[in-house]
Amino acid sequence: MRLVIKQEDLDRVKEEHGSAQSIVGYADEHKLLTIPIPKMYAILLDDNELKLVQLNMNMEVKNIDTIPISSIDAIKISGAVVKKVVVTTKDTKVKLAVKTLAVGIQKAQKEMIEKLGSLVK
Repeated sequence: MRLVIKQEDLDRVKEEHGSAQSIVGYADEHKLLTIPIPKMYAILLDDNELKLVQLNMNMEVKNIDTIPISSIDAIKISGAVVKKVVVTTKDTKVKLAVKTLAVGIQKAQKEMIEKLGSLVK
């Protein structure tokens, strides 16, 4: 059981489920209480879709949700160190917590936040 995500884990998810132009990052489900443990996601983002690849404690793929970019109504990003990202579509609202200072994956996190910020409507 691992609780630390490494760049190799993100690269593996991108290789298996993304494309060459995909940006990959890591986020937890945003919750006020961390009991039970929040869902862990590898986020794959390209020009057409946002993929939420849910990971288990061993960093293995558990579930994949795909949100087409065209169906996103709004993206809201707030916070200083831990960015709260709220993606709103017609049917759902996804709340994520992106740790921008996560050791070893800071560059990937920054790229993902910048790409999400460029999609803000």
